[in-house]
Amino acid sequence: MKVALVQWDLAWEDGAANIQKLKELLKDMEPVDLVVLPELWPCGFTMSPEAHTHGSDAGQFMEEYARNQGCMVMGGIPVRYGEHQLNRAICCGPDGLVGAPYTKIKAFKMAGEHKAYQPGKETRVWSLGFTSISPFICYDLRFPELARRCALYSQILVYMANWPETRVSHWHNLLVARAIENQSYVIGVNRTGTDGNGLVYPGHSMVVDPLGEVVLQCGRDEQIGIVELDLDAVSAVRKRLPFLADFEPRSVSTEQDWG
Repeated sequence: MKVALVQWDLAWEDGAANIQKLKELLKDMEPVDLVVLPELWPCGFTMSPEAHTHGSDAGQFMEEYARNQGCMVMGGIPVRYGEHQLNRAICCGPDGLVGAPYTKIKAFKMAGEHKAYQPGKETRVWSLGFTSISPFICYDLRFPELARRCALYSQILVYMANWPETRVSHWHNLLVARAIENQSYVIGVNRTGTDGNGLVYPGHSMVVDPLGEVVLQCGRDEQIGIVELDLDAVSAVRKRLPFLADFEPRSVSTEQDWG
């Protein structure tokens, strides 16, 4: 399975500019099975109540590209659902949307995300036919419990992010940890450049194999990283080291009585 990770300097709150830039980046790319884009790629990590206005055209572009290229495309877009604005990830294939959209569960309260976007409640497993993937968005990475149950049904965990330079070491270490503990491929796609609030983003999109080895590491610049994943490696590792078979959900007790 050939995967492309696309990282670039997202134009702030400018969906048309980001779509045009993405078209230019993808124009001469070799054929792949899956293209992965960052969180909120049409607008950047904005808390604007109008962010969703950039999402519809972006989603349409993803669908058209997937149909024309015969591949899968996943990425994060802002959408309006009823009275709420959502930070969502969608996956598009040659025949349209794959599975139900994933809504980011863990809103980043330090940035006020919980006030701008309604958090989601459910994780997802997307079946792509040749593999199964669970999508997550940025801050979700800090919560391993979200990934654990999904890993029982997925071969690949994907994190789409706007992860800042100041915590890039956490980005690297947490992606490796999620791969090791879940014996899964882990894909992390981040943006580059500086956003409208002055936050700097380091890129560093990467892929980690089920044993925790980094098999693709992008740099700080705008680029497309392409890597071939051996999906048989997931089942092979889990068979040789059957750690997930010992997973048992347990309750937490606060009782002080030892009796």
